[in-house]
Amino acid sequence: MMSIRKLLADAVELVSGRATALLDCELLMMHALGVERESLIVNSDQEVGAVEAELFYSYVRKLSEGMPVEYLINAKEFYGMDFFVDERVLIPRPESELLVDMGMEYLRGLLSKRAINVVDVGTGSGAIIVALIRQLMSEGGDMVVNAWGVDVSSEALEVAKMNAASHGCDESIHFVESDLMAFAEDGEKFDLILANLPYIGEVKHRYISKETEDFEPGIALFGGEDGLELYRRMFEQIKEKGIVFGEMLGEFGFAQADDMRKVLSQYFDDFEILNDLAGIERVFRVRGGA
Repeated sequence: MMSIRKLLADAVELVSGRATALLDCELLMMHALGVERESLIVNSDQEVGAVEAELFYSYVRKLSEGMPVEYLINAKEFYGMDFFVDERVLIPRPESELLVDMGMEYLRGLLSKRAINVVDVGTGSGAIIVALIRQLMSEGGDMVVNAWGVDVSSEALEVAKMNAASHGCDESIHFVESDLMAFAEDGEKFDLILANLPYIGEVKHRYISKETEDFEPGIALFGGEDGLELYRRMFEQIKEKGIVFGEMLGEFGFAQADDMRKVLSQYFDDFEILNDLAGIERVFRVRGGA
C-alpha cells in the first residue's frame, strides 16, 4: 500500500500536462476516499487501501485521457453552490455567473411586485436558474416566483431537476422539455428571460478545446454555422408569438459580439452588449419594456 502523498505524486506526474494537475488529482482523491481536502493534508502520510487506490487510479487514467474532472467527481461549483453534473449536461462555466448577477440586479427593482415570472432557456444542469431562484428566495421575502427551466434535452432536464431538489427550490421551478420558447403561449409575459444557448460555431467562431468537444454533449455546444442560429430561432419565436418581457439576458462566445449585434438589430431596438469581468464582450441585454 502507498500513502496519500505518494499516490498524489504519482498521479500528478501522470497528468503533468494539465495546468491544474495537482488540484484535479486532489479532487479525485477526495472523491475516492470520501473525505474533505483538509483531511488529505492532515493525513497525507496515511496509507490507502488497495480498493480505494485502484478506484483513484481509474479516475486518474480517465483524466489523462481528457475526461473533465467535473464529470469524474460529478460536481461543479457555480455561484458558491455545488451542482451535480455528468455527461448529460454542459459543465457550468464561471462566466455564466454574470447572468445570475445581472438577472438579480434587474429583479431587485421588481421586489415590490406580487409575483415574478422568469424563464431560463437552455437550462442544462439548471445552474443558472437554481442559483437565481435561491438568491431570490433569500432576498424576496414572501414574493411568489414562477420560474421555468427549458431545455430540448430530456436527459439534461433530469439533471436540472436533481439540482433544483438538492437546493430546495424544485417547487418554484417548472422544468419543461421544449424547443426554445415553443412552450410559451402567444402573448405570454415574462419579467425576465435568461438564455445561455449553444453558441460555438460549426464553421465560424469554432473556438473549442479538444477535451470539451470529446466529452461534453454536442447538443449543448454547437449553435449552427456561426454559433448564433439558436438565438435567431429564439428571437423569431418571441416575435412570432408576441411574447412580452421586461428584460432578456443572454451569453455568447469570444469574438461573436459584432455578429450578435447584427442579429439583435434585426429583432430588437433597445439592446446593449456588456463585458464580463475579464473585459471580454460576453452578454447581451434586451429591454422589452413589459
